[in-house]
Amino acid sequence: MDVQLRNAKGETEEEFLKNYDPNRYPCPAVTVDIIVFQKQDNRLKVLLVKRKNHPYIGNWAFPGGFLDIDEDIKDAAYRELKEETSVEIHQVELHQLHTYGNIHRDPRMRVISIAYIAIVHQDIPVKAMDDAEDAAWFYITMDQQQLTLNHDDINLRFIKTDDGFQKMSDSLSLAFDHLNILSDALQYLKDNNLIK
Repeated sequence: MDVQLRNAKGETEEEFLKNYDPNRYPCPAVTVDIIVFQKQDNRLKVLLVKRKNHPYIGNWAFPGGFLDIDEDIKDAAYRELKEETSVEIHQVELHQLHTYGNIHRDPRMRVISIAYIAIVHQDIPVKAMDDAEDAAWFYITMDQQQLTLNHDDINLRFIKTDDGFQKMSDSLSLAFDHLNILSDALQYLKDNNLIK
């Protein structure tokens, strides 16, 4: 005999799902951020895009964007990477780094982001596309007190704090909470003996 379990209201699962209101709980948006490092000749670079739109227009950030409702999260990461930088799926292997959900991390709305990380050991040409104004590899220089990201004449400078890094007063910063994400990604590389 097939016995169907019922909840406190006497509903079967089928009845419960039929009557369920998905608007009962407000839903946050979900995004992906992709941190791609290039390591060659003991030099480390990171791939950044310059934002073409608000918020943080003109600031540098990691490639990324919103998850489509019918899309796998990792597929979204590969899609956004290609859409903004022209980097193809066969050129990188993405691994999930961390999930970021600070309430005020995005001024538009509540946004939870899943960050992915990759390390490549060859030159990969990049081209800004979609909502990226520019895409470039930034050299990373780091010591005990300071972190610098530079590309051509662009220098993003950060000072080390107990909580990670903060921008120096005369420098541009990274968009959103991407400085925090970069700090976690660099720690990941250190913890896995990928950098010293």
